[in-house]
Amino acid sequence: MNTIKQSHLILERGEVVKLEAGAETLTLNCALGSAWITASMDRNDYVLRSGEAMEVPAGRAVVIEGLLGRLEIDVKRCA
Repeated sequence: MNTIKQSHLILERGEVVKLEAGAETLTLNCALGSAWITASMDRNDYVLRSGEAMEVPAGRAVVIEGLLGRLEIDVKRCA
């Protein structure tokens, strides 16, 4: 059986957080605002807007920065 853990992040413009996926896949779901996402082992950076989601494969890390005001992101970890 898979174990799912959830958390809710709130960042203001310019605030930064780093998440490590470890052995789990992360799903980032932008609930409010927009975020600049930089993922390890990925040449691209991403802008995630309200209503959009992305997956972060196991073994990678992401840096999330709040853009243009309040950012709320739901994070799901699935092992």
